[in-house]
Amino acid sequence: MATYMASLSFGESKTEETHGDEKGNWKWKIRKEIWDKLENKEIADFPRPVHHRIPNFKGSQAANDNIASLPEFQAARCVKVNPDTPQKHIRYLTLLQDKVLLVPQPRLRTGFFSQLSRSNIPFNKLNYACTQAGVQQYGVPIGFDDPLPKVDMIIIGSCAVDPVSGARLGKGEGFAELEYGMLRMMGVVDDNTIVVTSVHDEQLIQGIDTLRLLKHDVPVDIICTPTQIIRTNTQIPKPTGIYWELLSPEKLGQIKVLQHLKRKIEKETGQTLPLGASELLPPTAQKNRSTHPRSTRRRLYDESSSKKETEKGGNIQSELGESGSEKLKNSHFQKFDLYVSNLKFGISPETLQSCISECAEVCQMKLFQKKGTAFVKLADTSLTDLCISRLHGTDLVERKMRVKKFC
Repeated sequence: MATYMASLSFGESKTEETHGDEKGNWKWKIRKEIWDKLENKEIADFPRPVHHRIPNFKGSQAANDNIASLPEFQAARCVKVNPDTPQKHIRYLTLLQDKVLLVPQPRLRTGFFSQLSRSNIPFNKLNYACTQAGVQQYGVPIGFDDPLPKVDMIIIGSCAVDPVSGARLGKGEGFAELEYGMLRMMGVVDDNTIVVTSVHDEQLIQGIDTLRLLKHDVPVDIICTPTQIIRTNTQIPKPTGIYWELLSPEKLGQIKVLQHLKRKIEKETGQTLPLGASELLPPTAQKNRSTHPRSTRRRLYDESSSKKETEKGGNIQSELGESGSEKLKNSHFQKFDLYVSNLKFGISPETLQSCISECAEVCQMKLFQKKGTAFVKLADTSLTDLCISRLHGTDLVERKMRVKKFC
């Protein structure tokens, strides 16, 4: 991130220089402060490290429960929620309360939105439907030209938010702003559409300079933390659409739906839309390396060792002993597809299942928290290796993870 922050060429800096901010790095300084604080204070939760993410945090479920208690949420019929982990619980509650759920395609890389309704999802799959893999399975893809219901509430993740002004900073990639702008262009949201965010109390930053915000930045009306509900009564204007003059060629090149929309508008108007200055796109979150302060004492993943263990099916015999390994082969645990050991002490079933569900649907799981072991059965055994790779890229393990495939 230091290299990125030192650059003068990314989109935010070029525009923000006009406001007198040296190099335009003020947003990134705040983001780094928040990411570091959440990690150092052990507030951060899976997936970690939280740098360059909408950070998940301990207490996210309580914050989302506060959103669900809002009269505006109770009255809403259609809710748009970002696809990030800290907002997973509110996606579940949205479906549970029989509302229409709109979820953007991650990073808008494969499409626009997915629409989910409880009537199309088995009740025991509601939680899974809130994961990335579940949205792909149960969501109905929505294109820019497809009809959408009026959106009654927008729930977005944040890196930092000002409880007084409602100013919000995301992770720096601008997807929430683009999603909001496209919904405005479709006519399904307006200035009166409530924008809500759920964050930890440590993500509240007073004094964000609203004069430095850009016109595409989306302010929030309501902030929900694990301990409080804050109505900001924000006076910051909400974006009215997509500001093409602020959109860099690099960002446009990432998003097919925007390319389609630009061509459509240019064809209809006969005019070429302007684009913003070239930018160095921000780095994405690290998946295979931890910046956890105790990482020197807790090796999370040794690539060569893990690859060797995966190819061999894991050294389960050395862990259980010769008789224990033979007993395992003949036990009822054989019906599972994966045996995982060296998991972090006290890891919750929800956390482990959420991680695996990003790659495959979990049919059954037995987790022994004190032993740090788990048995997992997948709906599709062809995704077993993908799940193993996903687990290797997390901080859910105390030491080198050991895995045995039964399938």
